[in-house]
Amino acid sequence: MNSGPAMKNLLQTQSIAWAQGIRVALEAEGIQCKLLNEFDRGVGAMPWIPVRVVVLNDDDLERAQVIVARLAPPKAGPPPRPSASVPTRTTNTPRPTSGRPSPRRT
Repeated sequence: MNSGPAMKNLLQTQSIAWAQGIRVALEAEGIQCKLLNEFDRGVGAMPWIPVRVVVLNDDDLERAQVIVARLAPPKAGPPPRPSASVPTRTTNTPRPTSGRPSPRRT
């Protein structure tokens, strides 16, 4: 007996926020999806179990993968080197004040 199309695993992550953001983006594009293991990570639960985002319709998997790739942050590279044209603050530079008068000492 076939109970319908099987769910297709789209991604696994340790970040509930990332998984929920992906779910929102997919649903905005009309793609039905679910989060699995979302509530297995609380206090006393199993925080090492990743949250899974699954697509409910096989035909939407490829489109969902494109959306995830578009939303994924770029891989971090080395930090940028400071430019010679960017001035750096020195210790002799006066710091801005808050605009409030200094308290009087008596």
